[in-house]
Amino acid sequence: MRPLSRSFFALTQVFLLITLSASAPTTRPALDTKEKEPFSESPAQRFIENLPATANLPRSTNRGASVPAFQPQLAVPGPAWSALGPFPIPNGQTQNRVDPVSGRVSAIAIHPTNPLIAYVGAAQGGVYRTLDGGTTWTQLMDNASSTVIGTPLAIGAITIDPTNSSNVLVGTGEGNLSADSFFGSGFYIITGADGGSPVVNGPYNLRASDNADIFTGRSIVSIVVDPANHNNVFCATSSGVGGLVASAYSTLPPRGLYRTTNAFDGVAAIGTPGWTRLSVAASETNAITTAAVVDPGNTNNMVCAIYSQSGTGTTGGIYMSTNALDAAPTFTRTQALPDFTNVKLAINNVAGGTIAD
Repeated sequence: MRPLSRSFFALTQVFLLITLSASAPTTRPALDTKEKEPFSESPAQRFIENLPATANLPRSTNRGASVPAFQPQLAVPGPAWSALGPFPIPNGQTQNRVDPVSGRVSAIAIHPTNPLIAYVGAAQGGVYRTLDGGTTWTQLMDNASSTVIGTPLAIGAITIDPTNSSNVLVGTGEGNLSADSFFGSGFYIITGADGGSPVVNGPYNLRASDNADIFTGRSIVSIVVDPANHNNVFCATSSGVGGLVASAYSTLPPRGLYRTTNAFDGVAAIGTPGWTRLSVAASETNAITTAAVVDPGNTNNMVCAIYSQSGTGTTGGIYMSTNALDAAPTFTRTQALPDFTNVKLAINNVAGGTIAD
């Protein structure tokens, strides 16, 4: 027979101590039933409720029930997703590693009236179009003109023209702030994008004031088109790198929120689009703008996000304008966010203009 453990004796002693304490007579004097004793909670001297039992209890119809001890998990209906690729390349890394990798998707745009038509942008693979719901894909940017440096195959934004769904606006440069997020070569417009002979127009990168290139070496991460006039276009820009060993371009245009009021002049062969940088936060003259959206019913109502690196925590966040089409629109910070917060925005008009981040 095994000897009893020390823990058993310890537990026995504790039990005896509790028993003796509970049965020990109290030295408290008897209470005077005619005098009310003040109540104290530390320690409690009497029960708060000490009413007599109910003489005649009412009958109950509750006969008990058998229920699971755990709440059953309700199945929440949701969309069904199928992997379409690209699938991992066993040794797709190019430096110091041999992990399986695949190309990442950096932008998606769905045709507004025909869900079988979609455009997908790859981080370093261009824009692919499907006309049959993803069964087949066609590359649209392989023959795009480029600037002195950068690649039109690094995609940061795709937007379908709300006034003509055959026009697709493309921002190049993947602005996801990684060591292999390549900068692009600017802003493009694909006309006849859903037809048999699409044309890639651009890049259109010139600053209106001096014709300086303000997109090469950077990444366009968001494109907004005025539903009432597709010549009014906004672009939000971020950083990018180039080369096998990540490095920034030697010439770095100011990042931020840009606007043009003649976006289709180049397509119409009547001029060249000119871009102007808008002042969102006065102290941020080179701030990464990670996203921008407008009210589909009123382009003056714009929301954008600033990724601040100032170190002060005073400028990063969500900004809103109610006069985005004015010559000098004003923006107000409606949601403060810490420095280095990367925000993406989308707007849904089905519920009356809901913004999601």
